[in-house]
Amino acid sequence: YRECLNFGFFKPLLWAPNICEGTIASTWQGNIIIHEIFCYNLEPKDANGLSDPYVVLKLGDKQTHRTKIIEKHLHPRWTDLSWTVACTQDSIFHLEVWDWDFMVSNDFEGFAQFRVGDILPEVPNCSQAIIEKTFALRPKKISGSILRLSLNMTKKKADQAKNPYHVKGTITLTMEFVTKGAKEIHFGKPLKESLDVAIDSGITHLVEGCVKELTKHASRVEGLLRVPGNKATIYQLRTDFNSGKSIDFSREDLFDLAGLLKLYLYDLPDALFPEDLYKEAESIDIPSKDENSEAPPTPTQIEKAKQELHTLVKKLPPENLMIWKLLMKLFHQMMSNIEVTKMNANAIVTSIGPSIFLSPKIRDDPRIFLY
Repeated sequence: YRECLNFGFFKPLLWAPNICEGTIASTWQGNIIIHEIFCYNLEPKDANGLSDPYVVLKLGDKQTHRTKIIEKHLHPRWTDLSWTVACTQDSIFHLEVWDWDFMVSNDFEGFAQFRVGDILPEVPNCSQAIIEKTFALRPKKISGSILRLSLNMTKKKADQAKNPYHVKGTITLTMEFVTKGAKEIHFGKPLKESLDVAIDSGITHLVEGCVKELTKHASRVEGLLRVPGNKATIYQLRTDFNSGKSIDFSREDLFDLAGLLKLYLYDLPDALFPEDLYKEAESIDIPSKDENSEAPPTPTQIEKAKQELHTLVKKLPPENLMIWKLLMKLFHQMMSNIEVTKMNANAIVTSIGPSIFLSPKIRDDPRIFLY
């Protein structure tokens, strides 16, 4: 039964016994959120032996989403997609992989298709669950006459014509199933509301647990906050915490905790450093130690900037200030042994700065990339 499902182009056997206990009910409704797409070993479609792939998602006959183009790649990966599709057990997901061409029509790389109800047995019985599913890419359906013509072509001519019927490779989806009626109680909620829910539930809040565990090891681990964790594990931890479960932070991988922390901060409706204070911080004249500057900053200039920043930080809401202090302790530990951690101030700002300082409104403003 599972082997049939794993190949995507087989349908589950109707007579096979149900070997999955605790699966979602057959009347399932909700959202499927595609977080990541990975294609492996695509058919080269360009003269350079590579492709410029992109993926299109269709629900029925309607196109709902499309990835960006990744140039010159046969193993492309699209992350942080968050494609949300409202569906039922009978919904049909159709994914097409294409090779983009500038001057001529795009080349077909293959497709995968599945009915939601056919993969539900693999989804744990909870309001939210993450699974990773791989499908073999399939060719377009062709008529017998076209097939005979295609088979009669020499290999050289077939290569020159970019035969659309020759496909290979796989497509892997990281999907989150959210049952209709399930509510997110932490991610995407205001920080104070999330902290209050954790206190009322008697569990350690995600930020507090992650930061304290990371701080214990921060001076002895290289690339913390910079090296990515396991995507599937991070999203499963997100699901667990979001459904009110307590997390044993001491048992989790440090890089997974770092990724979970950044994901939570990134999803806040307003940044940890709120937008109004962020704009106020931009007006502070922070002295630069750039070697190309005519004169180094004076002690007076440095002290003035410190005082202005200190005054600004004190304006943070109490819950934001509490998290801010925890993060500062973490950053201090990371910078206390830079030779090992390889995380100086610039590396830390690059790794987690957007999650702390940029609200969704600012991040979505294309003008930010002009500065």
